[in-house]
Amino acid sequence: FSADEIELPDQDHILLPCPTTGNAALTGQTGDQLPGKLDAKYTFVSAFNAAVTPNLDGSMTVSFKIPTGQESANFTILHWDGSKWVEVGGSKTPDGFFQTQTNLTGVFVLVTK
Repeated sequence: FSADEIELPDQDHILLPCPTTGNAALTGQTGDQLPGKLDAKYTFVSAFNAAVTPNLDGSMTVSFKIPTGQESANFTILHWDGSKWVEVGGSKTPDGFFQTQTNLTGVFVLVTK
């Protein structure tokens, strides 16, 4: 295996590098469950909390399924750094996802801007 995948029912998922030691969990979140308010320039699309313990070794792929009808939207992924939202960017994939590579864990949000 080159990666371990954890997927939510809405197809949002993370890919963890192998071998993954410890535990990993992915929990979907609604806009009301976010740890901080989004800036007015962003519109919430989807969110999840990616937890890896003890630590993420390497980088993981964070992927959000692009909703039907929003394929041409201007997306970005935000990460909660403990006190504010930070843009981590991303790119569209041919199979309908918006994704980024990161060595961060925690809350990620797909937004349009």
